[in-house]
Formats: sequence, structure tokens, C-alpha cells
Amino acid sequence: MRTLLNVNEAAKILHIHPMSLRQLVSKRKIPFIKRLGIGVKFDPDRLESWIREGEIEPGSKRIKKKNSRILKSVTPGETVRVKPKKEIPNSN
Repeated sequence: MRTLLNVNEAAKILHIHPMSLRQLVSKRKIPFIKRLGIGVKFDPDRLESWIREGEIEPGSKRIKKKNSRILKSVTPGETVRVKPKKEIPNSN
């Protein structure tokens, strides 16, 4: 069976505080395994792929989405369609 990491071990690998890692778990923003009587564990391979998914290419631009700060990162040369903002008519 594969060796799983506990919260402290995973936090050390991710270079974050264990409490920050617990917050990511509670928000379900990081892959984890929860077993009855064992608690929360982390698969090192899944953590590595999670880190890779969050990588941003150098020189990429940010695209804003309505009601959100960032939609995604775009690499140079990638085409992205952005809807124009609706104009609000003046009441004058």
C-alpha cells in the first residue's frame, strides 16, 4: 500500500501552515482522503498533480470574468473570447 501523508507532513511539502491546509480541506480545494478513525490523509502524487494544475506560465495575462476576479491565465498566442460589458443607459 502507498504511504499517505498526514496534515503536518503535507503542509511541510506545500510550504504552508497546517491550519491553512486544514482550511483548504474544509473548503474542498485540495485533494485529500478521509478515513473513519484515521482522519485526513494526503496522497503525495495527487498533491504534486494539484500543484502542477495551479502553475501559471510566465508572460500569461489575466482575464477578468463577471462577478469574479480572475477567470483563468492565458498563454501568449492563445485566443480568448470575452463578452463586452453591457452599457447602462443614462437617465438624463
